[in-house]
Amino acid sequence: VSGDKALIISKDCLDAAKFHFDKIPVTWATSNLRLWMNNDFYMLAFSEEERAYIQDTSLSTPDSTYGNKTGGNDTVDKIFCLSIDEAERYFSSDSDRKATRTAYAKERTPYDWWWLRSPGGSNDAAKAIVNDKGKIMTGGNWVTNNDAVRPAMWVKMHES
Repeated sequence: VSGDKALIISKDCLDAAKFHFDKIPVTWATSNLRLWMNNDFYMLAFSEEERAYIQDTSLSTPDSTYGNKTGGNDTVDKIFCLSIDEAERYFSSDSDRKATRTAYAKERTPYDWWWLRSPGGSNDAAKAIVNDKGKIMTGGNWVTNNDAVRPAMWVKMHES
């Protein structure tokens, strides 16, 4: 909680998606996943009343210290993936970071691995992920992998 806002991170992996459709160097700012989360997912998953509480969030994605890859331009988003730094800050251990897929997500990907928006250190076309044990994999996965999505958002809290 920060002031009148609260960070909400889904308990489970809600869906699966490619970070990007093409195996090319891409940042969160230019990814297909960001576009999908802030358009299709945002409009389909939340009612108009719920959307009124979801706040615009200024995000920066730090460069990777695990391979000197750029984090890209800052963005303003409603829905987002956590960065490596946020996944470490908001979850105190690997077991706290573990997430399972919903039944819907299980139909779309065989793994409980979820995307982070941070660059992966192994390749320009890789992004960091959290594996099924809750470990942050800084080397990342190819952006064209169909991995799970665990959305996060800042929401305005109800006034009493």
